[in-house]
Amino acid sequence: MQRGTESSLAALEHLRRRQPQLPLDRAVLFAGEVTRQQTWTPPALDHLHQLLQDRRRRLITDAADLQAAVLEALDTINKWLTGGNSAGIGQRHDIRVDATDSAGDTICVVIEVKGCWNDSTTTALTKQLFRQYLEPAGHTHGVYLVACFQPEQVAGDNRSKVARHTTTGLLEDLAAQAQQLPSPFNVAVVVHDIALPR
Repeated sequence: MQRGTESSLAALEHLRRRQPQLPLDRAVLFAGEVTRQQTWTPPALDHLHQLLQDRRRRLITDAADLQAAVLEALDTINKWLTGGNSAGIGQRHDIRVDATDSAGDTICVVIEVKGCWNDSTTTALTKQLFRQYLEPAGHTHGVYLVACFQPEQVAGDNRSKVARHTTTGLLEDLAAQAQQLPSPFNVAVVVHDIALPR
């Protein structure tokens, strides 16, 4: 597993298929990450030229690069939202972002989106994003995105649910949860204060 060769990864995957009772899922994920790191090849010069020509382009070689690009896009969206345009607020999606690396393999980042009024905001990082989306599918990278409003901007029973969370407190709590995930899983936590303009 530590060698990071295609043949060692294939052997481990074969063993997992032949002996499904053995707990090899995490070992296969870890071996896949090591293999990707060991078999990395630098980008072609024409790709680098394209990157230099268009600052919106990103070099994506693995799930961590894709996760960083997603986080950058989310930051741009947050700046747009806090600039006073509230179109689209309230739409809650689970998002999957796929890209293809230089070897032709699909890499993926899964984004779980929660509003701060949601009863599972403080638990869904582990129970939903990790246990239901990442781990079973063999995806290693995710983003847990929480949208926060001010209590006076939320109607009905949700007002008290919003009031119990602070942006800083949520970020600290969720970041601590993300740190507890086993290797090679990586979840970035983003808490956006998208209070509507008054």
